[in-house]
Amino acid sequence: ALAVNHVHLCARLRPRHAPSEVMRWIKSITSANAFATYPQLRERLGLDRLWGRGFHVETLGDKSVFAILAYIGRQDDKHDLRALEPYF
Repeated sequence: ALAVNHVHLCARLRPRHAPSEVMRWIKSITSANAFATYPQLRERLGLDRLWGRGFHVETLGDKSVFAILAYIGRQDDKHDLRALEPYF
């Protein structure tokens, strides 16, 4: 789910994939694609990078993946996505 200032993502990773490496990959690829697709983002945002440095990782533990996906699905209702429209 995409929010004005963050993204929720539920991913299943193999033990050999460190979450920090996966996040670095996701951020670099999506940033490069966004700036290539929407060159005006650099000027409008006044930034050379799309994402901040930080991220939060949480394991599911005994939580149901369906409960997590339902939570992520409800986030669009909590965030005003229209605030993104001026950038596109």
